[in-house]
Amino acid sequence: MEPVRPRHRAALLLSSLCLVWSCLFEASTAGANVPLSETGAPFGVRSAYLQLVEGVYLLTARLHLPVDDNLRSVLKDGVALQLGLEFRVIRRRSYWLDEDVAALVQQYQLRYHAVSDRYLVRNLNGGEQLSFPTLEAALEQLTYIEKLPVLDQALVSKDRSYEARLRAIVDVGELPSALRWLMFWTDGGHRVSEWYSWQVLH
Repeated sequence: MEPVRPRHRAALLLSSLCLVWSCLFEASTAGANVPLSETGAPFGVRSAYLQLVEGVYLLTARLHLPVDDNLRSVLKDGVALQLGLEFRVIRRRSYWLDEDVAALVQQYQLRYHAVSDRYLVRNLNGGEQLSFPTLEAALEQLTYIEKLPVLDQALVSKDRSYEARLRAIVDVGELPSALRWLMFWTDGGHRVSEWYSWQVLH
């Protein structure tokens, strides 16, 4: 059997990437509260809330990142996925522009480590890294954000109204060199969800 040539392999991997992104993000975020286990649910924030603990607001959120055979193949070919969480707090004002009170970007990376046959989830802000035996276990960790410090209580006043916003951003990172020039003709694998908004309770 004739071996797969590098150019052919690059073309096959690019096709897989295109299929992954069309499957992951073509749906609108109108159904962002669909249960995680339900197929066809769109990429985005499913739920989020803030909890005030000792003067600091902690964020807990559930995301949805669809997974299929194409995504598994791309990961095993050495392509890392980067997930970013953009969090904002604004103060609503009736007769003027809304005021930005706080902003935070939290980033994570998901990659497959072929030597150990493990999936790695790394916190790019803090450097912590966890290892998982399956992609499902890694995604469970990646898509469940628990008690992340995001806002100091001193930044909000009890007599004013505030709105919290959260959205997710996914990027394809560290593509094999054979694919970098091909990705110039695409959107680069960059996807951004709609904002998920809720009122900050004092």
